[in-house]
Amino acid sequence: MGLFKNYISQTRKPEGVLGKMMIKGMNSGHAKMADWGMSHLQVTAPKEILDILNALEVSADMVLCDVLKTGYNVKSSVFSEKISALPKNEQERIYDVVDTLIRHAQ
Repeated sequence: MGLFKNYISQTRKPEGVLGKMMIKGMNSGHAKMADWGMSHLQVTAPKEILDILNALEVSADMVLCDVLKTGYNVKSSVFSEKISALPKNEQERIYDVVDTLIRHAQ
């Protein structure tokens, strides 16, 4: 594979020196675009955000669970509620799968 083609292929799964170069270039380009986009947005007041969350009937934890450090606690409690609503045999099946994933992750 030629150098240019190898460099371009780094957009999919960056690896090695060329991958680092691609990531730096993408970060630089995307940062400029993000800054431009953010300059066109108005800041939303906290009260407006709460109004939207209430209208959607969701908590701030649920909306922010991917960015909060405690987000996994929120996700696990949501999963726990969903699992507890299932029939016992389905609960056991899900817990077996989760247990297997945990054992292989260690």
